[in-house]
Amino acid sequence: MASKPAQQPAYKPNQHKMDLETCHMREYRTFTVERPTEELPRALTPTLKFTSYSSYAADFPNWGNVESNVERRPQLPPRGDEVRFMGRSMYQTNFKEREGTAASPVRARPTTAAIYMGPGTDEVMATTAQTSYRPFRNDQMSSIVKRPIEPYIKTTASPVHFTSINRSSYQPRSCEFKDPKLIRRQILRTSK
Repeated sequence: MASKPAQQPAYKPNQHKMDLETCHMREYRTFTVERPTEELPRALTPTLKFTSYSSYAADFPNWGNVESNVERRPQLPPRGDEVRFMGRSMYQTNFKEREGTAASPVRARPTTAAIYMGPGTDEVMATTAQTSYRPFRNDQMSSIVKRPIEPYIKTTASPVHFTSINRSSYQPRSCEFKDPKLIRRQILRTSK
């Protein structure tokens, strides 16, 4: 047997009075800002003149117009042909020629297996560099250009250019002990 579906009750509005105020609405009420009618007493303007200078003014004093000298590199000649290197190697200083007959030139003995270089011939053997070397011609080399020697211009700098903030604003303290009674008397005398 199939059961009957439950019938929904008819809607009835709530007849009781409900408090629909949230906690936020109850604790944070709106308010208006009112200006005070009484004027606050104004602070006294200081009579002493404020004398100070910035660290930028201490580091960069106004020197006025400074002439700028552009230093250029000395233009040296492209090739150093004027001064020749006059050095000697250890081989030149320690070499001693062999006394007696000069050694005969060496030539290659033709064999099928290997080439043996040995004495006993009058032919002079030349190296690959000696046979294939071709010296440079004058038109292939760069020409020497004579340039005037420019005089060296010495630049001058201001004596305060390299001063630090500590050097410009440091005031050494004296190690003398001062009597507080004398200082009070001096203050009272100057204030009268």
